[in-house]
Amino acid sequence: MDETPPERQPAVFLEFWTLKEAYIKARGVGLSMPLADFAFTLAALQPPAIRFLRGDHGEADQWRFAQLRLCDDYQVAVALRPPGGEELSLRVQERCP
Repeated sequence: MDETPPERQPAVFLEFWTLKEAYIKARGVGLSMPLADFAFTLAALQPPAIRFLRGDHGEADQWRFAQLRLCDDYQVAVALRPPGGEELSLRVQERCP
């Protein structure tokens, strides 16, 4: 985050945090997996990509991630390891009861 402008740092932090949280929840291991064992690469117009820094947690290319910002206050991330390495798309619809 050193290259991120100071005013964007809180938003970028939330992007990385929600991705990490989505991954450990998808794995079903929670915080028993050290967060320092893996990281994400964020690139414009590309889905987030995971990379493993320590340990062998599985094949990085098998995981799919999607992010969405719901208004200014909510950052959402989804992690999925689909069969056959299918792509992941995320669609949100507003529903009123």
